[in-house]
Amino acid sequence: MVRLVKRCLQTDAQGTVLGYRALIPYARVNRYTRKSPARNAGRGPGLFQDLLDRYPALRDEILDLYLDRKKRIPKERGIKIKYIHQRFIQRCRELGITADMYPFTTMDAGLRSLRRYCKQLEYQYFLEASGRYGRHAQQVAKLVTRSPNVPIVRPFERVQFDGHRLDVAITVRFVTPEGDYITRPLNRIWLLTVCDVATRAILG
Repeated sequence: MVRLVKRCLQTDAQGTVLGYRALIPYARVNRYTRKSPARNAGRGPGLFQDLLDRYPALRDEILDLYLDRKKRIPKERGIKIKYIHQRFIQRCRELGITADMYPFTTMDAGLRSLRRYCKQLEYQYFLEASGRYGRHAQQVAKLVTRSPNVPIVRPFERVQFDGHRLDVAITVRFVTPEGDYITRPLNRIWLLTVCDVATRAILG
C-alpha cells in the first residue's frame, strides 16, 4: 500500500501529481534511462531518449512541430508524423549526426521511436496537443482540465452521475418462448441518474 501511495504522489513532466494514473497496470511512472553508453551502431531500448538528451535541439524541434508552438500550420489538423520525421532527419544531419550513428543505423531511421515519443507528448501536453484535432477539441479539453472549483454557468458544462436505491417491492411479469406467464420479484431497485450541474435537469 505504501508503495502505491508513493507512486501516486510522483509528478509527471509538467510537475502535476500523477494521482490515480500511477495505478494503471503496467504504467511507467519513471522515464527509462539508458545506463550503458550508446554505441554508434547500437540498437536497443533508450537510444531515442539518449539521442534527445545529447541533442536538446532535436527535442525542441519535435515539440515545436508536434504542438505547433510557432503557429506555422494554418490547417485545422496537426502536422503528420511522417513530416515531423522528415524534419527530424534533416535536423539530425544539421547537427552532425553521421550515417553510422543512431537513428540512421535503424531500418526506419527512428520513425517508430518518434511515433511513440509523440504519443507520450500527447499525454504530457494534453491541452496543447488537443489543438491538433481542431478548435472544438481544444475547447472541450479546456473544459475538462480546468479546476473543479470554477463555477458552472452554462448547461452541459458538467454533469453528475448518481445512484439512488428505492425501497419498494416490484414484480415483473413476462412471457416465455413456450407461452407461459412467469412473475418474478425484483429486489434492490436502483435508479441511476445523470444530472446537469448548471440547470439540475435530468439528462438520463
